[in-house]
Amino acid sequence: MSRCSRIPFLKLNSGVDFFFVLSGFLLSIPFMESGKVNLRAYYIKRVFRILPVYYLSIGLCGSVLLFLNYATLQQILASIFFVQSFSASTFNTPNGVSWTLVIEEIFYATLPVFAIIFVKNRWRYSLPACLAASLAYREAVVQLYPINDLAFHLWQYPSFLGHYAIGVTLASFYANRKMSVAKFNRLFPR
Repeated sequence: MSRCSRIPFLKLNSGVDFFFVLSGFLLSIPFMESGKVNLRAYYIKRVFRILPVYYLSIGLCGSVLLFLNYATLQQILASIFFVQSFSASTFNTPNGVSWTLVIEEIFYATLPVFAIIFVKNRWRYSLPACLAASLAYREAVVQLYPINDLAFHLWQYPSFLGHYAIGVTLASFYANRKMSVAKFNRLFPR
């Protein structure tokens, strides 16, 4: 049995995989449909969608975990600044699932640039390139790191670049379909 076959999240069958594809799709639609997105409004919306509940969670859980000595101040501070996934000592703490938010935040920050390489037919080159980059990163991690370090290294943004690329590509298909229907309706009014 290969090392990769023992790592369930390399099989692309988890809710996290679906979540990242769905995020790529939903968040990219405005970029694909109009081509003009108010970046200030986009970032403000993202901040107020995520941060209030996230900080409430970190504050409540972090306080209890600090009090019970299940978390350190370093881990709480890393979580506050969304850097908990950048160090093995703070990874997956104090809230084990918050590593996904770090990846999501990186995607939010890079989406305006990311969307540019997927508009119209550019997905034909961008999608295979992103999928290849993700797979190459995962393969390198599996080859370079011991099995007990794989989760930390595999649960990083490069592993999920392909997921977002699939979502952004689907958003491009969706947006182009809508534009084609609109153009059709203009040409053949009812």
